[in-house]
Amino acid sequence: MKNAPLEGATIHYADRPDITLGTTDATGSASANGVCAGEIDLLFRKDGYSPTVATTVPATPTASTVTANIEILIAPIITQHPESRSRLVGQEVTFCCEAHGSPEPDAEDYEWFRNGDVLDKSVYGYSNQLTVTNLALGDAGEYRCRANSDAGAAYSESALLQIYGSAKDSYNTAPSPEYIQLPADCVQTDGTTLYNVGKCDHRPCVGSSYSSGQCNDTMKYCTSGGTLQAQTIDCGSYTISIMAISSCECLECGDPVSYVRGELLGGPTNKAVVNADILVNGVPSGFTTFPGTFTLEIPPNTKRLAVTFIDICKEFVETTKILDFVEGGSIYHRVHIRERAQPIVMSSEMAIAVDLGTVPGKAPIGQLEIPANCFYTKDGQQYNGTVQTSVSFIDPRDLTNVQDMPSDFTFVDQEGQEQQLETYGMFTLEVADASGNELEVAGTANIFLNENEVNFTANEPGHEVKLWSLNPETGRWEEESTVARRASIGKRRKRQQSFTWNGSIRVTRRNYNVDYWIKAGQRCYSKVRVYQARSVLNSATSQVNNVNVEFVVVNSELDSGNQRFARFYNALTSGTQGACVEGWCRPTTVTYVSATQGATQFDSATSIELGFTPPGGYSRGNNGKAFSTTLTHGSSGPSYRTTSTCRNAPISDNHFKFYGGQVSGVIEINTIPYNPNDNRLRPNYLSWYPTEHPAQKKSCFMKIRVTGANENLRARVVSKVGTHAANRGTDYGRREDDLVPPGAAVKGQCVEYKCSGDVWTTGFNGRPFRDPNADIDYTFVELSFLRNDGSTANCNRVDVNNNFETVDTITTLTVNALYGAPPPDNTDMSRFRFYDSQDNLGQNFGIYKATGAGDTSKQTAYEQCLAGTSSGSGSTTIDPDENWFIHFDCT
Repeated sequence: MKNAPLEGATIHYADRPDITLGTTDATGSASANGVCAGEIDLLFRKDGYSPTVATTVPATPTASTVTANIEILIAPIITQHPESRSRLVGQEVTFCCEAHGSPEPDAEDYEWFRNGDVLDKSVYGYSNQLTVTNLALGDAGEYRCRANSDAGAAYSESALLQIYGSAKDSYNTAPSPEYIQLPADCVQTDGTTLYNVGKCDHRPCVGSSYSSGQCNDTMKYCTSGGTLQAQTIDCGSYTISIMAISSCECLECGDPVSYVRGELLGGPTNKAVVNADILVNGVPSGFTTFPGTFTLEIPPNTKRLAVTFIDICKEFVETTKILDFVEGGSIYHRVHIRERAQPIVMSSEMAIAVDLGTVPGKAPIGQLEIPANCFYTKDGQQYNGTVQTSVSFIDPRDLTNVQDMPSDFTFVDQEGQEQQLETYGMFTLEVADASGNELEVAGTANIFLNENEVNFTANEPGHEVKLWSLNPETGRWEEESTVARRASIGKRRKRQQSFTWNGSIRVTRRNYNVDYWIKAGQRCYSKVRVYQARSVLNSATSQVNNVNVEFVVVNSELDSGNQRFARFYNALTSGTQGACVEGWCRPTTVTYVSATQGATQFDSATSIELGFTPPGGYSRGNNGKAFSTTLTHGSSGPSYRTTSTCRNAPISDNHFKFYGGQVSGVIEINTIPYNPNDNRLRPNYLSWYPTEHPAQKKSCFMKIRVTGANENLRARVVSKVGTHAANRGTDYGRREDDLVPPGAAVKGQCVEYKCSGDVWTTGFNGRPFRDPNADIDYTFVELSFLRNDGSTANCNRVDVNNNFETVDTITTLTVNALYGAPPPDNTDMSRFRFYDSQDNLGQNFGIYKATGAGDTSKQTAYEQCLAGTSSGSGSTTIDPDENWFIHFDCT
């Protein structure tokens, strides 16, 4: 596809492939005599490429020409995975699978498996689609396909088929317990401050209809909150009104919407990379904004997210990363890419040799050699002139390079199974002419490896050191060649005597790797749990969700002074299960472990807090933000032989631990239960977030400044319906949070309140829509302070942001004139009340608002509020003096 001339391709009659008519030379050209000058179909072949047929075009009565484009063999890539279904006995189901590659898999090249066993094609008559009729309970299980071609194979992800005797069997009408945290002064009869509002598990169920013979059900059903029941929580001096889920039903539901947010940073100074193009699984999907941030909506049924970042200014190298995401949620990633190496400028008539190594005082790992006269322009013309070659090498002996590594270290073997690699180094290759226009490299480039820096002693059939290139569409590494020992070093006197192994690469991609296929028996899975604070270690309910736990595996198999990172693994903590992170249990490796969430780094437990002695040792580093150990298999943790054993390990088993700075003091109570995955709970007049539309979902925060507080105090914000006549004075919900930092003379907090906006309700089809008769609602907001025991704090209002006071006056007049709403009473100096303006306001007002999907709006507004800015990525710690909304003194 890059129009580079291909040498060594053989030409045959398409109907007589055993007859060779010619072979292409270095310019990709060939000629053959004795061939009919009419229109003839010719076959072009070369090892490693997909055969192609092209038809000759008569040029004269005795001569014809033909141009063929032949593509590299690409193993199948699954583009459509089968979807999980729920069915009743006697119904039917259709699973679909789609793959592309070079060559393209034909319909008969697909196989289907149930619970790991291949299904008999003569019985099921499948192609890339599998239909099972007259379903029985025994047909339930996990289904997946395998696409095959001459280039290899690939498995799809598994789809779960659940079969029930009746629709009622597919879900539970009784809600599961779901407890909300009440304020400290709202103690219940059982002595706790917990209240059960119930939840429906949002699991697939069998609805009133299903799609027969289709790849996916056009109407999806899941267990949702069918009935909401009004309840009043007695808090003594006040009450809280909520709607609790009293029963669950099988209702129509949509696909959960998932988002990945983050920022793109480059080079040693973590420079924000602006306007970088973004491709998701090879498809253009946007670009980074001015501060280097990005938000990606994940296409439904996505199983693996390969995101490629391309710096249009060419200051940083093109990099593909595998980003984790949570179905129906939003995850924040700090993505780091490497600075582009300064180009080597040479004549196209000269061979180019580049050392692969960046560690001062250490010999290169290898050397890349590009032959002379092999450069071509984009239109396929040979280029003669000045060549700029940039080789950006990631040296694994420099452990600071780990954040720059592209993709993960996986490939798919010939059977379609995912396998693991460890690296000896990787590089990005870019070639341009004197004006910076990209050039193509025809043929192959050679790589010579240093036997003193690459461990060849472990070579065995199937597990040799090989050269790999990265497919940016999948984020998988694909084999280029096996590295072999040279019979002689050759005539290049500059090449070191230890460079005795070499292989070759086809310069068709940007990223290349020197890797070794590790053996499956060396893998293990380690349990890591992240807690809110040191004081709640080992508390199952105090674990932090969606924390990225990263393992950096460092190998020292050659000598102790020659350590190198071999690969990295990561996993996200999930609920009370923590994270199970894949790694290596072998004595020659040390694993460095860290836990982050956005810009927040968690502290690793001390050896005493750990509660056990890891057999491979345990050493904290990076100011306590990380630890290192040699992983070993164990029956009671922290490392296990299988992922299922690790996932199901109880909290009493040994596990690695991280913790945050303090137990979260946030209390969030919504009148209408909120679940971003459940479409049936949101459309209500009293919903805090009535819609998940990225342009309409808005979050609002106020910044509070407090002086003189010598005790631990909390800010309480209650949001009520302000102008919507039918519900005026009714609670949307409330938020509470601790004033921080503890012990400081000036404390503060950013507290959320319900934004003003359109009034939404439920349509006839159960979907949310704006109520055309209700106009908008100006939220009525009340701020007060209390001690941790719930008693009222002794606080007095000192000042309100001057800019906000001006806007507040206009807003108050508006709501009174248009809706007859009374002005807020602020004679009590211990609190403050106001109507939220429809305007976005910002740092000059101390009010911070943001829109976005998932938790994007909430996270953005909160972090900008902490920093006191209306733009950028904000902060994770508060500056109470910077652009506040209101000032109280609590002496």
